[in-house]
Amino acid sequence: MNRYSEAFQDFETFLDGELLEKYAALNLSGEEDVLAREVFQRMTEIPLVDKYEAYEALHAQWREIATDLEILQTEGFQAARQVDPRLVVKKKDGRDQEAQEGWMGHVFPFELVQKRLLPKQLAEIKALEDQIARISGDLEALLEELGEEDKEANFITEEKDAFVPAEVKKALKEKSAGAEALAILKKADALFTQEKAVKRQLKESEAALHLKTKAVIEHLSDEQIRELLHEKWICPLIQALHDLPRKSIGQFLTKLDSLCRKYSTTFDQVEAQIAETEAELEVLLDQLQGGEFDIQGLQEFKKMLRD
Repeated sequence: MNRYSEAFQDFETFLDGELLEKYAALNLSGEEDVLAREVFQRMTEIPLVDKYEAYEALHAQWREIATDLEILQTEGFQAARQVDPRLVVKKKDGRDQEAQEGWMGHVFPFELVQKRLLPKQLAEIKALEDQIARISGDLEALLEELGEEDKEANFITEEKDAFVPAEVKKALKEKSAGAEALAILKKADALFTQEKAVKRQLKESEAALHLKTKAVIEHLSDEQIRELLHEKWICPLIQALHDLPRKSIGQFLTKLDSLCRKYSTTFDQVEAQIAETEAELEVLLDQLQGGEFDIQGLQEFKKMLRD
């Protein structure tokens, strides 16, 4: 592990220089081979890790890197600041039609930009999602408090796995349930009101974050573009290569465990099991009855077992 870490200690810096600094002049048809040779050279003295697994990790990431490099080479560095309409297919008048549904980054996924440059807004949305999940859990707990008879009422779904909000309000208004059930329904109704408000807030926050992300991408500095390219291209590759020794060791330990299980029974134990089985067989043979020649045959068979 230490030798492997040392071999790839400056590989991230090498990739920054090779891909980010030289992107405009790179020969895309041959650059993957350049990177592969660099990886293989660093693994020369590391027999434990299969170099072809390292190549597969590189090849998987290279497809995305090459696509972005081609965009930057043909459209210029400014292409990283571009956003495109996000088109989806929707049914209209019985026919499939394309319609715009927000925006998408020409080079950078919105999720990457949000994670890297808008973590506060992303955390706020996560908090709202967690709040909705807690409300859902509270509603499930209230449902469990209802008696079996109350679960047959209209304010519970046919599957008896959720409240029906409109019917809950109706039951509260008409007081068409027992006092205990009404108390539970009152709490459920309050949770539905809270859930509705939080979901509305979540929808508004997501829409605001979407537009904020669009604006951020359109005004990225050159340094921010390089940081995001590093995050998109290089970090996943470094992580994949970093995981290879653990993967190799895990595979080795799995094979070792299988081998140990295969030979977990020693020769002495096998001999003891055979002797025990022979003794049990002799007891069973003694219980058999038959003619004179049958008994003689059984006696010869018992002699064979003892030899």
